[in-house]
Amino acid sequence: ITQFQGGAHEAQQYAAAMGKEALWTNSMFSGMPTYLISLHFPGDWSGYLQKAMTLGLPAVVANLFLALLCGYILLVALGVRPLIAVAGAVALGFSSYNLAILAAGHNTKSLALAYAPLVLGGLLVAYRRDMWLGAALFAVGLTLNVHVNHLQITYYLLLLVAIFGVIE
Repeated sequence: ITQFQGGAHEAQQYAAAMGKEALWTNSMFSGMPTYLISLHFPGDWSGYLQKAMTLGLPAVVANLFLALLCGYILLVALGVRPLIAVAGAVALGFSSYNLAILAAGHNTKSLALAYAPLVLGGLLVAYRRDMWLGAALFAVGLTLNVHVNHLQITYYLLLLVAIFGVIE
């Protein structure tokens, strides 16, 4: 979190002083694009969608809630009975790795991992039950996964989606 604050500081100061977003920062890795750190796009409504899905909860609690919710959706999409899906979602949300990355401050990684089951659940529903509902779940999950901007997890998710698509 401290590293993010330091990396985003220059871009945030520029935006406040100039009234427009900086597209490059020199504060990290001898320079890099700010879309990887702190860039706000006008007209991007996905932040509001995320806030609605997290019920406005504080950051760490919101991450856990999303992991539980999206895990539940995936398990229901897999055909697991609702009560068992609740238990599975609790196991997913409170897994030791999820808690460890939250404790380490990897909030965007936690969010990207939380949205991955929603993407996969949407794909399952689209292929096996209802194309439109599945497409909507997939689109919402992928939009929010990309919005949190953790490219490593999004890349791994892309690999899973590609393998699933080939198999289906």
